[in-house]
Amino acid sequence: MRKKSVQNIIYQHDKLLNMKITLAFAILLFHSVLYPYAQSTPERTKKYLISIRDINYSMAYSHIYNINNDNIKVVFHGGLVGERDSLIFDKKLSQSETNIFIKLLSSIPLSKLKDNYSDPWILDGDRKVVELSIGKLNKTINIENAYQKDMDTLFKAVNRVIPKNIMIYYVKRKKRK
Repeated sequence: MRKKSVQNIIYQHDKLLNMKITLAFAILLFHSVLYPYAQSTPERTKKYLISIRDINYSMAYSHIYNINNDNIKVVFHGGLVGERDSLIFDKKLSQSETNIFIKLLSSIPLSKLKDNYSDPWILDGDRKVVELSIGKLNKTINIENAYQKDMDTLFKAVNRVIPKNIMIYYVKRKKRK
C-alpha cells in the first residue's frame, strides 16, 4: 500500500513539473513573440483627431485644420455676415505622415497641459484653439499671444504636410514680467 502512495506522489510531482515547464514555455513564447506585437499594434491603429482653429480677428476669418488618421483638411471660415465656410485644402495622409502624428501625440503630456495659455499684456493678435482627441482622451487648449512648446511642435508637424500659403504662423515669445 505504501508503495502505491509513493508512486502516486511521484506521478503527481511529475505532472506538476510538466505543468510548470509548459507554463514557463508559454510565458517565454508570449514575451518573445507576442508581447512586442501586442505593444506596437495599438500605437499603429490608435485613433486621433486634431482640430486647430487659427483665428485672425483683425481680418475677420480663421483657418480650421482638421487632422485624423486618414487625412488633413483645411477650411476657411469667414467671420463676416453671409460668408460661407469653404474647403481650401484636402489631402490623404500617407502611413508615414500618420505615424508621425501618432508618435507626436503620444509624446505630448495631455494631462499636464493647461487649458489656457495667454499673455495678458496683449488684447488682440495671435489666437489659436487646439482640440486633441486621442483614443478616449480629449483636451482643448486656448492659446492667446503665448508660446507653448508642445503646440509649437504640433504646428510644425502640420506645416510639413500643407502648402506654404496656409501654414500656421506661430512665434516663440519671451515671457513678460
